[in-house]
Amino acid sequence: MHHAAMTVLFLRIAGAGVTYLFFFALAHVMPVEAFGILGVLLSSALLFSVFASFGQPLGLLRYVPPLLERNEHEALQHLVVRALRVTITGNALLFAVLLAATGVASWLGLLAHGWAIALGLVLIPLVALADFQAHLARAYRANVLAILPRDVLWRLISGAVIIALYYGFGRWPVPVAAALPILIAVLAVLIMAQGGIMRRHLHTPRMFCAQPSLPEMRDASGFWVTSVAAIAFANLDVIVVGGLMGGETAAHYFAANRLALVLSFFQTSANTVIAPILSTDHARGAKGQLRAKVQRITFIAFVPTLATALLMAAGAGLFLSLFGAGFQGAAPALWILLGAGVVNAGFGAGDLLLAMCDRQRQAMRIGLWTTTVGAILIATLGALCGLTGVATGVFIAVSLRKAAYWHAAQRALGIRVDIFAALAQRARDKGDYHARTN
Repeated sequence: MHHAAMTVLFLRIAGAGVTYLFFFALAHVMPVEAFGILGVLLSSALLFSVFASFGQPLGLLRYVPPLLERNEHEALQHLVVRALRVTITGNALLFAVLLAATGVASWLGLLAHGWAIALGLVLIPLVALADFQAHLARAYRANVLAILPRDVLWRLISGAVIIALYYGFGRWPVPVAAALPILIAVLAVLIMAQGGIMRRHLHTPRMFCAQPSLPEMRDASGFWVTSVAAIAFANLDVIVVGGLMGGETAAHYFAANRLALVLSFFQTSANTVIAPILSTDHARGAKGQLRAKVQRITFIAFVPTLATALLMAAGAGLFLSLFGAGFQGAAPALWILLGAGVVNAGFGAGDLLLAMCDRQRQAMRIGLWTTTVGAILIATLGALCGLTGVATGVFIAVSLRKAAYWHAAQRALGIRVDIFAALAQRARDKGDYHARTN
């Protein structure tokens, strides 16, 4: 597990580096308003794709690893094919509805930049397919295939093409209409390449073959709401700012939001490794191993999260200036978002533990009410206090959400996942080691 965690951490760090270089570059080669519109579209595509996938990708992490361990390949085939069909159907329907709504709103003069929004909607089904394949690769413990295409190569290749376009046309600012087709085309090619490699080397199920029987995932609604809640807290604030405050203000907040998201890379990296392991341990009934592993992961994720947060808080103005002049005004919002990132890591991965241990119903209820409360807080405080109000809404909502997941995991499974429990476990492990050696 340690080797896998280090591999994932390296890839996540590489992905973070590429992501921030990508956004820094776009902020310089695009008009500020266009950059803000693109940021809102990317955040919206991710949120809508997760919403329309009905929890199928997260369900793969729960049910595929035990089937692989028991070599139940026919059941695995049925499960994956049905999950893909549900994902494709949901995203196709949502795409059609949103495209029609965008056309009507633009025709009535109620929507600015309708053409850009219509083009950006193409990203929704593509991001859904990329996310589905990434979760399937994680279930097979192929972490390189899960992370490399979308988190690293998509932004690296797209950014290089957009920068080449910028310099090729005499440093003329790149409009959204030129950036979006590049992002769409590169992502589509990477999805096809990733799927082909997975079928050839992992022998994943052939997705579109006919199946006589297609059993559903048990309680997929729980995975659905949990997935939406997790993505909503990373993107809902950007969407609200874009809707309430316009493209230029959205660009400034998007910069702060993306910088603060660097804190999530450590816990996301840990979760990438631990999710299929937790599912397998739960299926075996190995509660002691579950507790030890999830607490170890909390410690591994929290320490670099806190260190990075302190560094970024001290240099907030400098980091924001990398996006361009005028972005430093988002520093107060960035400080608050960094605090939310530390709280998120400190409470541990209670949501993941519940989802991997057949407690997705509890996770669903928590995700539903905290996302609703969070949306209300973000919109209300944003309208009253601007960017710092939005960030404060995020901080309060994240704290409520993670505290609720922490309490539910302790009550339902008898496992504490917070950093204090992890430190106590670490101290006990050291004490046992010294007792054995002495």
